[in-house]
Parts: sequence; structure tokens; C-alpha cells
Amino acid sequence: MKTHALNRSTSATQNPAPSCAENPRLSHQPSLVHAPSKILQHTKEVMHRTRSTVALTLYPASLLYELPSWNLPQEINVLYFKQRTFSKTKVGRDKFGNGITVRRYFRNFPPEAVTVIDKQPILRLEWLLLDFLLLKNPYNALVTANAILRKLVGASRENSQAQQLLTQRYLTYFEALTRKYISSYYQQRVLRRIRLLNPLSESPLESVIEVAIRQLKYRTYKTQAPIPLPHTTFYTDGLLPRLKVVVEADGEIKRRADPELVRQRSRERLIKSLGYRIIRFSADECWDRHLLENICRKLAKRPPVHLHKI
Repeated sequence: MKTHALNRSTSATQNPAPSCAENPRLSHQPSLVHAPSKILQHTKEVMHRTRSTVALTLYPASLLYELPSWNLPQEINVLYFKQRTFSKTKVGRDKFGNGITVRRYFRNFPPEAVTVIDKQPILRLEWLLLDFLLLKNPYNALVTANAILRKLVGASRENSQAQQLLTQRYLTYFEALTRKYISSYYQQRVLRRIRLLNPLSESPLESVIEVAIRQLKYRTYKTQAPIPLPHTTFYTDGLLPRLKVVVEADGEIKRRADPELVRQRSRERLIKSLGYRIIRFSADECWDRHLLENICRKLAKRPPVHLHKI
């Protein structure tokens, strides 16, 4: 059995803060090697053969909940509720030896953390969110965790006072669960990310941009920030208020798909007349390894020596 990467090998204090150029967590968008339907089929077979008390988490759970999943490794992630060595195997091998990785985890979650979807035991959304926040890669963690919180809150861009109160209640609840059920070694990571959760991120690309900008230490960054215009209100994908920079996270793709392109260009002229600058990021740019450097270039700012820890 191979030990899973979550097993600690060195203390977090021994690892220096990554620089912008050395950031290993920025990787291009993973390609879909296996059809999601094939993975779900093999997932049912794996769960049928498993006699222990288990639940699905991470990638297969995202498929069943219809959450963003194309930013995740295509694996069958099985969570055990009793002590077990972290391990991985492969199922569905073809003649070339390719197959789907089955990765097993142990969590000290209570029985009420599990529900059933399509006859499969699966983590409830609240506990699935915590499991995502445990991931080492902050992009994989927060892209789906933001989508889960958005689903729980039923978020809208207007962000009413009732929505803000509900969001705060969930964050307080997640902090309590973390302190009770997450091991002390990972608590600080999860608590730090809970404070960064944002249900206003409407797409995975917006979440990717937000994580990157916060790594660059822009703490005043806002998503779905309203800009009043004549007869309407424009909600930005992102806004750096001190720099007066509007960030559009899906860039040229959304502009080409917009049937009211002329109206949008007119709106952009109004925004620029108010002193704002608009920078855009396409999907390819969001998943590029050099995203941080690209953001700094578009902002005309030098990258920091060390990144903010997320």
C-alpha cells in the first residue's frame, strides 16, 4: 500500500513561503481522460465490493451533487470512518494498463455526516466542504468549496442582509465542526480557508482569480461589487477598489457569447468614464501556470517576493 500524500512528512514551519515564480500549485486545467459516467459506473462497483462503513467524497461526490469538478483529479475518492492506512489502487484497467485511481481516506467524522444519493453513501454538503478545504492545493479546495457554500446559502449577487447573516452562520458552524472533528495538524489550514470562503463567486474561474489575487496580497478584493450606472447597476466579477480596477474572470469567451455585445461595450465605456480600468482573463489564462505573473503584468505591479499563504 502506498501512503497517501496527506500523511505529514515535514512540519509546515520547515517549508518556506513560495515565491510567485515557484508556486507549484498553479497548474493548467486537467484534461478529462475518463468520461464522468464511466467513473460513476466504476464507483458503484467499488462501493458494492466495500464492506466497511464508507462514503464518497471529492470528485465522485462533486459529480453526484453537480458541483464544479473539472478542476479535480479524476479519481474515485472513498472516505472511511475507522482507522485505516491511506492507500490507493486502480480499477477499470484497459489493455494498456490505464485505469481509474481509487484513493482511500480516513476521517473522524460522525455518522450524521453521511447521506445517500443515487443509492450511494456520500458526505453531506457541509462535511464535503470541510473535506475540500483539507486539500493541499488552494485552487482545487476553494473552487468547489465556494460552489458548495453558494448552494447552501442560495446566494445571489445582490447579497441581501439576510443572505449575509445566513453566510455568517454557516461560517461559524464550519469553524465549530473544524475544531471538533479536524485533526490539530490541519486545523489552521481549514480555519484560514473558511475565512476566505465566498458564496458570491458565480463561476470556477472567478474563484481561481480570487485565490490568485489574494495570494498576491490584495486583501481588499471584492466579488460581485456593484457599480451604479445610469438606469442600472453593473456587478463586477471582481473589483480592486483602491486601484479602481474591474476584473472580468471569463474574459473574451463571455463577450463573444453575449448577444447584446453593443450594449455591453456601451456599459464598458460608462465604467471607464468613472475612472475604472477593466482587465480580462480568458479560461486559458485562468488555468495557465503563469497566472500570477499575468495578473501582475495586467495590473502593472511587481509580484511580491513571497505569496500570501492560503
